[in-house]
Amino acid sequence: MDYNDDKAFWASAQAKVEQSWSEVFDIVNQLLKNHSEFGFELIQKRSNPSLQDMHLSLQSVKGMLTGVAEFPGIDYALSRLAVNAVQQIHHVEQLIASLERQSKEEYLDIIACLARQAQI
Repeated sequence: MDYNDDKAFWASAQAKVEQSWSEVFDIVNQLLKNHSEFGFELIQKRSNPSLQDMHLSLQSVKGMLTGVAEFPGIDYALSRLAVNAVQQIHHVEQLIASLERQSKEEYLDIIACLARQAQI
């Protein structure tokens, strides 16, 4: 199958990436809102949905986004959306790890990274 000529395939891929990108940034925006409300000290206890639930949701799309970003012949704009979403997922993973280590400085650095890339 020549995916480069299959308009239906690319339209479907684009819709999936755009939907997944939107889900990732909705979660990131919720995480940033939770940070504003609760800060480092309470974000793990008070986040709703929980950080673990957010992480699971992100993991469900990470593989697909990574695969799309590396797919031969993919449109640059579509690849960029996928890469940006995967980068945000990586930041969220780092944020959760910083909380587990009780590293407030690292946590705040990651929040700043998330906020710079967030789409509101």
